Amino acid sequence: MANDDLGAFVTDSPVGPPTGDGPLSGVDAAVKDCFAFRGHTSSFGIGRWRETHDPATSNSSVVTRLSGAGAQIVGLAKLDQLAFSLVGNASEGPAPRNPRHPDLYTGGSSSGSAAAVAGGRAALGVGTDTAGSVRVPAALCGIHGLRPTWGSIDMAGCLPLAPSFDTCGLLAANPLVMARALQVLAPRPASSAPIRRVMVDPSLAAPDATPLVEGARVVAQVVGATLETVSVAHLVNHDVGALLSRVQGREVWQTLGDWATRNADALDADVARRLSACRGFAEEDDATVEVDLTDRRLFTELLAQVVPPDTVLVTPTLGVPLPRIDSPLEDLGGFRRSTVALMAPASLSGWPQLTWSPARLQSPGGAVGLLARPGSDDALVDLLARLSSHDHGDDRS
Repeated sequence: MANDDLGAFVTDSPVGPPTGDGPLSGVDAAVKDCFAFRGHTSSFGIGRWRETHDPATSNSSVVTRLSGAGAQIVGLAKLDQLAFSLVGNASEGPAPRNPRHPDLYTGGSSSGSAAAVAGGRAALGVGTDTAGSVRVPAALCGIHGLRPTWGSIDMAGCLPLAPSFDTCGLLAANPLVMARALQVLAPRPASSAPIRRVMVDPSLAAPDATPLVEGARVVAQVVGATLETVSVAHLVNHDVGALLSRVQGREVWQTLGDWATRNADALDADVARRLSACRGFAEEDDATVEVDLTDRRLFTELLAQVVPPDTVLVTPTLGVPLPRIDSPLEDLGGFRRSTVALMAPASLSGWPQLTWSPARLQSPGGAVGLLARPGSDDALVDLLARLSSHDHGDDRS
């Protein structure tokens, strides 16, 4: 296993030599410990899960594809309990450390994968993203993170949280590594059309929109487009975040409620509190559930009216206050609520979103999200490569 002074990997993390050669030959990969690895019992971020489950009898589809393409899996990475947190503070054992911003948590739930990449222990981090679990740790650790189009990567052999939201996500400092991993995990017959339009709503970053607008201007410059100022506050807000929490929460309880009820004593207090909220959502009447499902469909239709093909909407990635390792619990809750509002559009719609962390950022709060139509994954990663080339002095590109 790779040097783990960052606490990024599970204690009994297995490693696996490549089973083939291909685009990922020579690439070290840290894989979130919810993807099955033959003979290993996943932690799912909590020791009790190990005690109540048997070892995997086969590799997940993601592990099989990575290894077959030449990737060296250097370890299985820690995650927040049940993959159900955005902070990075509730894993099996000590939380992974943030190598680029030591005063902050890594973000979750793909905390170990992000720490491993940011700390140079792996070139590729593989995680899951349900409500921001790749996009958020990418920003907090100063690297790049992609939530691909939902359904584009085979999730067979990955422990589920909320299946209609869950997707495999990619973390990297080098855009070329991300591009190769996407090629391996989500092969498509042809690349998507390039990005030609760039939109931003400065009000999303109030009171200080400067980092967001400056990031959007760089994106527009690289694309060769005029930056368009739009109003999308009706699409990115706390009400939309609450809709995500309700719909996702019902799926979480359906997936994990029985196990969580039997093992409540093993849960982190904050995770247990949010699981209790999921139970409440799941117990609501059928009419209420149907209204939320309808609103989810209508939201996706409205998003498509506002963001046309070949376009990116540039948004903030992180809410406030940032999650410091000495933050009181109420601050962590505030960070989670404000961040979910920013993550909700991509999660509800299944659209791809990329976290771009410019190399010269002094604060993770300047990382931006690039949201585009389904199937635009290749175009987003190509844009990331161009942004990194533009970002002079970035020795990670």
